Amino acid sequence: MSKFSDYLQFLIKRRGESISAVSRNAGVERTSIHKAMTGERILSYKNTRQLADYLQLSPKEMQTFLEYHAMLLQGEAAFETRNEIVQFMVSFASLDEAILQQDDTFRMEGKEKIDAPEGFWAGEHVTRTVLRTAIRKELMEPHPQITLMIPMMHGYFFHFLCTLYRQYDTNLRITHIVPIEDADQDDSVARIRILKYSAALSLIAEEKYKAAFFYDHGDHSAMPFPYYVLTSSQVLFMDGSFENIMSVTNLNIRQYVSRTFQQTFLYTHPLIQMETGEDAVLKMLMEPEAGGRFFRLAWQPFLVGFASRSEIRRRIRPECLGEDSVWRKALEYPDFIWKLKNVGYHFLAFTKEGIRSFMEEGIIPETIRDVSSPFSEHERILLLERLIRVIEEDIMDGRLINELLLDMPKGLRFGFSATRFDIYLGRSDESDRVYNMSVPSLNLAKTFLDFAEYLPRSEYVLDKEETLLWLRELAQEYRVRTDGLLKAKKPL
Repeated sequence: MSKFSDYLQFLIKRRGESISAVSRNAGVERTSIHKAMTGERILSYKNTRQLADYLQLSPKEMQTFLEYHAMLLQGEAAFETRNEIVQFMVSFASLDEAILQQDDTFRMEGKEKIDAPEGFWAGEHVTRTVLRTAIRKELMEPHPQITLMIPMMHGYFFHFLCTLYRQYDTNLRITHIVPIEDADQDDSVARIRILKYSAALSLIAEEKYKAAFFYDHGDHSAMPFPYYVLTSSQVLFMDGSFENIMSVTNLNIRQYVSRTFQQTFLYTHPLIQMETGEDAVLKMLMEPEAGGRFFRLAWQPFLVGFASRSEIRRRIRPECLGEDSVWRKALEYPDFIWKLKNVGYHFLAFTKEGIRSFMEEGIIPETIRDVSSPFSEHERILLLERLIRVIEEDIMDGRLINELLLDMPKGLRFGFSATRFDIYLGRSDESDRVYNMSVPSLNLAKTFLDFAEYLPRSEYVLDKEETLLWLRELAQEYRVRTDGLLKAKKPL
């Protein structure tokens, strides 16, 4: 018996109806329900949703019911990892709200004097106070810089640094070694959580924060102070529980820790490599993955490749192009659709909101504001029809994202292959910056690729027929609208 079977039995018993009555009213075969309750059969996702709707589950019960069903399909280990990836993606949707709540951590009045004396302190609250004091003091240096050798799993410190960059226009640069377990061990969930924190902090701090994985083979339980924070004036040593801290201002010790840190950082694996330049971001968007299997999740599917290369090149401001060879090469491919035939398997998941946004505004959010001009109404319909065609002809496997289960924020795109893992985010704030982050960790790339390969047959996307039906209806809606506008503009 499984958690799903036990929970289904409980829900039907609570309903007070026979299996036959539930079957008849929910539209699910009686034998399927019976065998699902005894663990002999796994219900389809569609039948599971039908039962959930009929049983009138609360939002919390619905979430538990679907999670148990997913565990049954995937196995608990795979479910936990894939669910963590979904949470990682969803975290970007609330990057400026839930994750980064404003607080009074860094309220400073003028150039107040801050003392950070040597000594030893015990207690979680005191440790946090000493950390805050040391970093506040560093902010007043002419060229503030700190180096960290601490785990990213401490949510407090993540919020602390995010709040700092949110509240201050600071030049503080942070270099972070993130200790993690043995590289041969499979702790995918921990790696994904570390990446979630680091990716968010990288975006907020822009290019002022750099982090790297350090595969630590040591036994921290035998070390009294395995972690440290190095500032311009002191070293703060901390124990594994973050409840004890020791401050040292001795110059010789600071220099020794600094040399050790630099040597360690040289041999660690980068966590994130981020590009913010227009040329780098545009080049990434113009170049599809060559060969193999490539998966892409995007808020909006109209990446520059769906228009002809000449159309896109004509729309991009000349001063953004320079002499980059990618633009000369782009002219060799008049239409991205035909190049897709030569790149192997290509899967794209996208949102209804993203498509409608493009059809209304004609803007591709994957470019910087004012870099390209909007597409005309006729061109928008043409691009939508091209998308429908590549899905119909299986040139590309395209699916609408099930927005009940996966929230894809505006401007966000993920790309996965066996050797490539990209996160792209076009910010909608005042800076209007765009970011392309690459994650060079092979362990993480394999974990995300496993999720991506599962995605086409998962509940996170709608099937091909549902996707095409919605796209065709949308195309017809805009054809009628455009024809009506053209007729209205004709002179009497």
